[in-house]
Amino acid sequence: MVKNQRKKARDRKRAETTGASRASAATGKVHRHEPLPEMAWLGELPYAPGRDLDTRLAARLVAACRAACQPCQTSLAERICTEHRPTLAALAGAVYGELAGRGIDAVVSPTTRSWAPLAQAVKGGQGDDGAALAAVEAMSDAAASELLQDALDHWTVGTPLSADLVHPPAEAAPPPGRPRPSAAGTTHSHLEPDTGLLEGMLPYVPGWLIDYDLATRVVSVCWAGCESCQEALVSRVVADRATLAGLAGAIFLTLPRTARRNAPSAGPAARAWIEQAHGTAFTSRAEAALRAVAELNDEDATDLLDASLDGWANSGAAQAGIGLLGD
Repeated sequence: MVKNQRKKARDRKRAETTGASRASAATGKVHRHEPLPEMAWLGELPYAPGRDLDTRLAARLVAACRAACQPCQTSLAERICTEHRPTLAALAGAVYGELAGRGIDAVVSPTTRSWAPLAQAVKGGQGDDGAALAAVEAMSDAAASELLQDALDHWTVGTPLSADLVHPPAEAAPPPGRPRPSAAGTTHSHLEPDTGLLEGMLPYVPGWLIDYDLATRVVSVCWAGCESCQEALVSRVVADRATLAGLAGAIFLTLPRTARRNAPSAGPAARAWIEQAHGTAFTSRAEAALRAVAELNDEDATDLLDASLDGWANSGAAQAGIGLLGD
């Protein structure tokens, strides 16, 4: 009896630590999603003042989302919504407070739309520091889940904070690429996903090498709306068809609403490619669609890139790319 009780206690502790179900913990089939993102800086944000945050739980949830592991995501999200409301407020505030100037996505839930102004007021120093947290703590579990899922749409693709906050540049030797010089010669930073995050997320053709650093940079400047940096990067992406195919595929292979919205603005060749690629994610037709990007001339490739970047810019961090899977 004592032995069984101890085993149950160990299983419960393992489940709480990893986010796995009790059944998985009991059978030893627990898995982890790594690398875990660094989340300690959530405590520096003003959305849960004076409260302890479970940053490890937040890191495990974000990692599970990025790995598209629905069981772990469901388990961990439920814990945050029911047991760790200050952590939820920080995760959501990092999106809807810190990025206040970018507006609110049209597809967010009514809960998020009504809560976001509270986070924005905290960020702007115009409201009660505790109002955003108080609202989160007063939410029903269903409303809290809506807010968390909207925030996780951003976290799935990358850290929604500016590179300078997440990775402060050293005085003598700033990390490579942060801050980046603009085409005009000035130095500034752009919102940028975590290093290496796009690896495994952009659709790719076996044997093609995507320049993930280039993809990350061009996505970040789209989110920032920096036209000078975007123009400086376009020719590099057009010359790198593997990277172009990945960026275009992440938008048009898997996102039918985005494809319909952006296709009318593209030229004939780009529209034809979009029609060919549409709906081919997770099928054997995806590889042929991606390889077809290499057949476009530079003008048509630039047109496709422009349409793809419209999708990235409109979605911000809310749209996640996928890896290429066959039937």
